[in-house]
Amino acid sequence: MVALYVAARPLSGRKRLASRFGGQAAGVADRPGGEPPVAAENGLPLSWRTRTLPIVPVRAADVADAADLLALRNHYIDHSFATFDEAPLTLAAVQAWMAGFADAGPHRLLVARDGPRLLGYCSSQAYRAHPAFSRTIETSVYVAPHAAGIGVGAALYARLFAELAGQRLHRAVVGIALPNPASLRLHERFGFRAVGVFDEYAHKHGRAISSLWMQRAMDEATP
Repeated sequence: MVALYVAARPLSGRKRLASRFGGQAAGVADRPGGEPPVAAENGLPLSWRTRTLPIVPVRAADVADAADLLALRNHYIDHSFATFDEAPLTLAAVQAWMAGFADAGPHRLLVARDGPRLLGYCSSQAYRAHPAFSRTIETSVYVAPHAAGIGVGAALYARLFAELAGQRLHRAVVGIALPNPASLRLHERFGFRAVGVFDEYAHKHGRAISSLWMQRAMDEATP
């Protein structure tokens, strides 16, 4: 998702969030729940320390995943507002995108797979190229339609934030195109809090799109 330098409208109260951001999910899908935001420890929210995470195989992405990642990304380009891309991506474009991640450091690309089937992916990438943002990452998570509702998003984020512990990061940010209550719930469960809305700052397929921006403190998990 592309974020613009637009003034954000502040939010207050979970009731306002619930009324403003309800509706049909488009993009990230996960288990219903909607627990309130919680602090994080060792990469996981405190309320998850005694919760059993779904058994979903998660690993670092490699070149063999490129075609499946292409198909998933193009699905969301065609069928949702979760991404602001409008033209289908090429395999070369996805391979170039993958080259920006590594198996170490703050910029990771993880995939969840069930044998030959891609269940979803998540990533942490640079928020801006300026050195001033070197301790900030922007995260994203996408779940394949056939894998919605079984905890894939949670498994991906659990692994991602565990791997980011110790990377000397300060903030993780995410922009969620509205409405997307499933993504809102997932990010709240991992300690993200709403900070504002970029109101109708993008247009796709003739529709004005607003995004809720959220952030997560990373210092608790990165001593």
